Amino acid sequence: MVMILGRIKPRFIKNVAKYIVANYFDLLKDIWDKAEEIRQLTGDPKLAGEFRFNSYKKVVNRLTNIRSKKVRNKVAGAIIRLMHQILILERITLEELRAKYYLKLPETVGTTESSESSAE
Repeated sequence: MVMILGRIKPRFIKNVAKYIVANYFDLLKDIWDKAEEIRQLTGDPKLAGEFRFNSYKKVVNRLTNIRSKKVRNKVAGAIIRLMHQILILERITLEELRAKYYLKLPETVGTTESSESSAE
């Protein structure tokens, strides 16, 4: 009996991909939609996939400080897989991702008005 197993990506690659999808979903969705337009216009799913992958590689390069080309490519592939699960398979919801990975900006302790009034 032969078992075919998928490749397992390291946890940090998955976490970086989830973080990028949770925080930059609108940008990634625009790229996904453009790739679908390319697929419909040309009828070539391979061309659309290459466009999507190359665009996501550029996004990963700009948003992270990952130096390794191999790791950047793996993160881009993980983003494609996540987007496919969210948009087509509906296995994961964006709300689930954002609950854990959404960037929460720290609230400012004092505003300029309160600091000005305390100075008087």
